[in-house]
Amino acid sequence: MAVPLAGHLQARKKARFHVQVKIGNIPTDIQTPAQVLVEGTVVRIFRSDGNLRPGDRVVFPVWVCRPGDDVPVGPVCGFLDRLASATHIEVYLNGAPPRCDVALDEWLPLETASDEPRLTVEELERQIREARKKKRRWWWFRPNTTP
Repeated sequence: MAVPLAGHLQARKKARFHVQVKIGNIPTDIQTPAQVLVEGTVVRIFRSDGNLRPGDRVVFPVWVCRPGDDVPVGPVCGFLDRLASATHIEVYLNGAPPRCDVALDEWLPLETASDEPRLTVEELERQIREARKKKRRWWWFRPNTTP
């Protein structure tokens, strides 16, 4: 079952780290869907408790797939080709560096590092508000189907 946006919002809010990482090579000769280990060097920190600094190495698994794959219920998969062509990844992490885990699949491949985060709590809160508005409007204008 898919996790609601509110669950992803809580994962972002509670994550120990929010960083951008310069990534190394990602294997592409694998059968998908699968988990791959992302290894890289932290280049930007948006949240940390002091145990992760720029220049530190991190390793964490992410789920990847290819278009048309039968994706297992549960994890959110990113496209392998997009991750493999990225130079950086923005990610919410938990755990004890250098080995970490991604907070509820909250990651995004990037072409380059950025000074500002791309995956923000505020943007997800905006998406939740918009989804609630649409749901309310749908129910408000729904025709009466009672016989």
